[in-house]
Amino acid sequence: QDLAGANLKVAELSNADFSNANLAGATLLAANMVGTRFDRANLQGADLSRSFLIGSTFHDADLTDAILANANLEGTDLSGANLTNVFWVGAQFKDVNLTGANLTGVKLRGVDLSEAILCNTTMPSGDIANRDCPYTNTSVGIRHFIFPQIPDGIDLFLGVLVGATLPSPPTSFRFIGS
Repeated sequence: QDLAGANLKVAELSNADFSNANLAGATLLAANMVGTRFDRANLQGADLSRSFLIGSTFHDADLTDAILANANLEGTDLSGANLTNVFWVGAQFKDVNLTGANLTGVKLRGVDLSEAILCNTTMPSGDIANRDCPYTNTSVGIRHFIFPQIPDGIDLFLGVLVGATLPSPPTSFRFIGS
């Protein structure tokens, strides 16, 4: 779909599938796009200000230079998305998945990322955030992950282990508040 430069202001686009679409420079101002798929879409320079994107997916999408001012992104999956230089002011980020996303140069005014999922996420400073990765080689803050098997040598900090199989015998675990 080539919708480059399209004017879709205040459009009802809930549950639409724009996977692989070209929406570069499109105006989606105040559009209702709940549950919409933008996987691998080109949204470079698109204006999604005041849009409702609750539960939408943007897997590996390119949103370079896009505008998402005051957008509602609750539960949105932006894993692997290129968000370079995106303008976010007052956007809502509850339960937003930013795993593997690139936020280099992003303007985050009035944005709270405390409830966003950050794992292998390139932050605006260029630093990599791994706060919410299921496990790494060092101590981990695990909220509630389901592991079929826990790797040996991991620190579990405040972990909830559901259906986990621990190596027998466990040789190098530390359970802190688990």
